[in-house]
Amino acid sequence: MPRTLIAIAPFIVSCPGVITLGVRPALCDYSPEEKQLINSAETIFFPTPRFAEIFEAAGEKTFPNAFTYQIRKSRVVEAALLQFSGFPHCRIRVYFGRQKEFIANDFGFPMIAMGPNRSDSARIIENPSQLADAAGRFNPLIIREYIEYEERMLLVFTNYECIAEFGGLPGERGYSSSIKGSAEIPLYPLLSDLLRSFKLCDIAVEVGRAKNGALLIDSFARPPVYWETQEGTVNRHDYISGLIQSGMIF
Repeated sequence: MPRTLIAIAPFIVSCPGVITLGVRPALCDYSPEEKQLINSAETIFFPTPRFAEIFEAAGEKTFPNAFTYQIRKSRVVEAALLQFSGFPHCRIRVYFGRQKEFIANDFGFPMIAMGPNRSDSARIIENPSQLADAAGRFNPLIIREYIEYEERMLLVFTNYECIAEFGGLPGERGYSSSIKGSAEIPLYPLLSDLLRSFKLCDIAVEVGRAKNGALLIDSFARPPVYWETQEGTVNRHDYISGLIQSGMIF
């Protein structure tokens, strides 16, 4: 059977040449014919966090890949990546069990405390009582230094290229969006190289400009699907469909 392009999640159903199978509760729920398509696929698009690691372990190419899904979900993995990357970032550390007793020695108040999963909301910790409460809620507990930024940006990277820039973060005062723009400085290619080196192919990067002018990675995030610009509404999935049709992703 010739190799083809398939998708699991139904995000690019209108993309010519891509067969969308849909998300099933388990891999055994796919028919023999569908499993044959999966095994012979050149690329499996949007495999979902449920199946991405299995497909990659079987030697299949996926977009997004399993590590991209993992970074979107796990703050523990995010912290390790930032520490290993050497890219300027907020000071961050993961504390397990009794290690949490030493947090106050490593970080001053205020600080940011977070649980291990992206779904765990971050909170500003201003005193020992709040720190004890956060330590009791989460294990591990991720602590990040608190920085008052002059400017915050959310940059959306797809296929290692920055396709959108948001001034501020969703829900913040002054939030706006555009297709690239004022942040197109040396930061773009530097971040692109970083993401390519770790194969983070579809990700948003929260960046802050400190008072001394330094640009720091604050965190990674799942990229938005839609955003408004002066030119109209942009759909990231449609953008990816265009890349597939042009042969930029295959």
